[in-house]
Amino acid sequence: MNKPLDEKEKWILLKSFNPSYVQKEVTRKRIHNSISQKTSTHGPHLFLQWKGILATCVLFVICGGLIWHLIGENKSNRSLFTWALSDVHGESINEEIILYREEEEVPVGKVKVVTEDEKNQIIRSSPMFVNEQLDNFPYPTTMYIEHVKTIDTMQRYHFFIEDINGKSIYFSFDYPKLEYAEIFDAMYSLRLNGREPHIYQEQLYVRHGYGEMIFPVGLQPLTIDTDKEVYLWEEATNEGFIAYLNQVEQRLPAWKREGNTFIWFNGENTIKVTLDNKELTYEFTYANTEE
Repeated sequence: MNKPLDEKEKWILLKSFNPSYVQKEVTRKRIHNSISQKTSTHGPHLFLQWKGILATCVLFVICGGLIWHLIGENKSNRSLFTWALSDVHGESINEEIILYREEEEVPVGKVKVVTEDEKNQIIRSSPMFVNEQLDNFPYPTTMYIEHVKTIDTMQRYHFFIEDINGKSIYFSFDYPKLEYAEIFDAMYSLRLNGREPHIYQEQLYVRHGYGEMIFPVGLQPLTIDTDKEVYLWEEATNEGFIAYLNQVEQRLPAWKREGNTFIWFNGENTIKVTLDNKELTYEFTYANTEE
């Protein structure tokens, strides 16, 4: 993804560069030290010496600032974007950024800029079970969920963010290498360098996988089991929890609500939702299918 810039792109980047206070101070001190080490001279010789020093200083500011702007202090190749997944980093391979969880060698996803043809090829070549436009996320985003049958992956999430140049920024994540909550938190907290995000002021809700239950966006998984899931909900309040239960009741009309418990219409399945301080807990009860 880190392809060389052409001359026009370099010039646009150079014009947009604005050195920080720290960079200015470093440059100023180096110039001062360089000047103070010179012996005092007179006449044309002095003019030529000053001319050389000034030319060197200008070149230092331009080149040093441009390099600082390009590589920054982030050596993880994630300088194109930031998000809330602090334990997931990227490594550039060819024109892709391969995503890894910290201290793990198996990739959990990737990032790539794709053309319209490449986007369509990804969609057509995979069994996509869900196609959904994500409203009120930071950028116009289309989501696809692919059904995957491998040892370590059950579903693959595909996200396409429309780019201003007719291309798309493509993100993919593998579940359960990343939990559902982590995947949506990544896309909701995503900030692309150079593009202003749309900030939605209300709580967003999404479905995890193919299920009907809706979950708040912004959850951090603590423990995930078959019959119980516990999340940290940093933004949780009592009012927000009540509003969430009301949203579940409205969006799942086939589920009967009894307090903070939701019962499938035939009584076979139940979901109990509780909030303890910032911990949001789901307890699932399934009907006995044994005959």
